[in-house]
Amino acid sequence: MLVKTNFHHARLESAYAREIAFISQKLIHQKELPLFSISYCSLSTKAENLKVYLVFANEEDQKFLNIISKNYLPLIKKHLAKSKKFARLPKITLLLDQGLKKISDLEKIIQKIK
Repeated sequence: MLVKTNFHHARLESAYAREIAFISQKLIHQKELPLFSISYCSLSTKAENLKVYLVFANEEDQKFLNIISKNYLPLIKKHLAKSKKFARLPKITLLLDQGLKKISDLEKIIQKIK
């Protein structure tokens, strides 16, 4: 079954990702947070929820995800509202991207098999 692509939804997702990445880079430099980047964003169908998947440069820094979610998420929302680029702000959830870890684990398994 073919899935129809909603271009407006995809464009909105990428706009949120771009703006949150810009804001988070400012926060990293101002607040001296560990280095992280946004892997991708997932916006719900009615644009009510936005899941932002983060990748940290060091695996030890992944413990800062809760601190960033609790202390700096309201600041990110405030900067998104100030940008006036979006009609409304969804509920934002910061999550850890496990995709790279799964890929590296699979590569290790393949190396063991060879």
